[in-house]
Amino acid sequence: MAFFVDYSPVSAVVGINPPRIDHAGCPPRHPDVQLRGPSSTGHPSMPRKAYSAKSATAVGAYSHAVEANGFVHLSGQTPLDSATGRLVEGDIGAQTAQCMRNLFAVLAESGLTPDDVVSCSVYLTDMNDFSAMNAVYERQFSKPFPARTTIGVAALPLGASVEIGLIAARP
Repeated sequence: MAFFVDYSPVSAVVGINPPRIDHAGCPPRHPDVQLRGPSSTGHPSMPRKAYSAKSATAVGAYSHAVEANGFVHLSGQTPLDSATGRLVEGDIGAQTAQCMRNLFAVLAESGLTPDDVVSCSVYLTDMNDFSAMNAVYERQFSKPFPARTTIGVAALPLGASVEIGLIAARP
């Protein structure tokens, strides 16, 4: 695991000159700490690698997944069938199953499996669908289950009833 310390000029951000810091007597820098400055946009840069899967359709300007600092963050997937480009037909169970197929295809592209998932975020347009979604969801993972947050939302892209995102950790 690498840790990053940003030594960009504070004066450019707040308009003042920062005080000089005397590092005498400080312990040596840990070998995993990498010093870096601001990117071309002025923000600290973060090394990241993007992943995508042909069987998962992106609707918008985002990566299916981005890896940074040993974690792979998967964008929320709606129940799109990549063969048709449309939402799968059926109830919340069918939509949840398609979301998971899409997510696991992206996860496989990153070289990880469902056992590497540490956290999930589920978005439902109707919280009355929770039990049916949960019945499908719980069959996707082994115990101990990943941490999970389920949030009721007013609407999702393309009229989907569910969207699921997840975070996986490199072993």
